[in-house]
Amino acid sequence: MSITKDFARSQLGNPEALLPHEVASVLYYASLLLTYLRCHEPLSRLNKEVLLKGLRGALDQPWLDGEMRELFEEGRRRMQERRAPETE
Repeated sequence: MSITKDFARSQLGNPEALLPHEVASVLYYASLLLTYLRCHEPLSRLNKEVLLKGLRGALDQPWLDGEMRELFEEGRRRMQERRAPETE
């Protein structure tokens, strides 16, 4: 997933990108999300608000198919339920 994330990130904002921005963004957030949901590990240092914004952006794409849409909806639900870390 790390390789996928890095590739997708390299495409974002790149004028010579091989992928359209929207596709690269969905691929980037999907890699973060799958790692979070399946491996229970963060793949990025992005904060919760930024991650949720990315998930919402992916869900706004009309071409996102059913299985991917379910993945992003599950991720959004889980991220919204997640508590902020307690400070010591």
